[in-house]
Amino acid sequence: EREEGALEVLLAQPIARRSLVLGKFAGLGAALAIALFGGFGGAGLVIATAGADMAAGGYLLLVLRSLGLGLAFISLGLWLASVSATRLRALTWGLLLWFGSVLLYDLLVVGATALFGGAALKGALGLLLVANPVDLVRIAALIQLGGADSFGLTAQALIGFLRGPAGSALLTLALLAWIVVPLLGAVRAFDRRDFAA
Repeated sequence: EREEGALEVLLAQPIARRSLVLGKFAGLGAALAIALFGGFGGAGLVIATAGADMAAGGYLLLVLRSLGLGLAFISLGLWLASVSATRLRALTWGLLLWFGSVLLYDLLVVGATALFGGAALKGALGLLLVANPVDLVRIAALIQLGGADSFGLTAQALIGFLRGPAGSALLTLALLAWIVVPLLGAVRAFDRRDFAA
């Protein structure tokens, strides 16, 4: 918006910079929620009318986790945009973030497991789980859908804990942290930024 000139108009208004960032987050989050609930809702109706056995609560939880993941990446994107000097840098960092989160992170974890062995990573497994929002939601979905049996013995112990209410609360809090912490970083960075230069 800075390169288009819209940012100067917004900053000239008598509203706090914090409100601009939070408003942008709310608008993008609402658009994401409408798209997700529309897409998943339509698919859910088709599945339900086809007579398939479906746990509505589990399906809603999948939709909410998908929304949480999207909100986490909106927060991260706003943070990157707030600290980047140009749109091109923000887009570059955003693509690198996506590539690292979706592809590279898993490759590094698998490589470290092969290099050091599963026993060496046993203590760090919980930290590795919450260090990436994509894996966090992926593991939560696999646990919910019952596909966690494909994990190794080390992960089975962690997953056994995560299947209970405490584990579900931990996964939810970790996902909320992935939404709130970058959003607070974006607010702080945008608030401190000098746009006159």
